[in-house]
Amino acid sequence: MTKLKTIFFSLFLMVTANVAMAGAGHSHGPITQEMAVERAERVASALVDRGIIPVTWKNRELQSVSKVRRNGGQEWQARFDATSEKSKEKSLYLFMSLGGNFMDANYTGK
Repeated sequence: MTKLKTIFFSLFLMVTANVAMAGAGHSHGPITQEMAVERAERVASALVDRGIIPVTWKNRELQSVSKVRRNGGQEWQARFDATSEKSKEKSLYLFMSLGGNFMDANYTGK
C-alpha cells in the first residue's frame, strides 16, 4: 500500500511540476514566420558565439525563412548568405521545428 501511495504521489508531482513550470504565454504550438525570423537570428548568433560555425558568419544577411518539407515532415528553414569574402561557404541553412526548436544547420539546405 505504501508503494502504491508513493507511485501516485510521484505521478502527481510530475504532472503538477510541468504545469507550474510552463508559466504564462508558454506554448508548444507552431510559431509565426515573424517569430521564426527572430529565432533564426538568435540561433545563428549563438552558433557563432559558441564556435560551432566560423566567426565569418557573424556578418550575415537573412535571405528567407519559409516552411519546407524535410525528413517526412514540415520544418522552418532559414537561409543566410555570407557577407564576408573570407567565408568559405556562401549560404548557411538553419532548420527549426514548427514550434521553433533548433534542429539542424548546414551549408547545403538538405
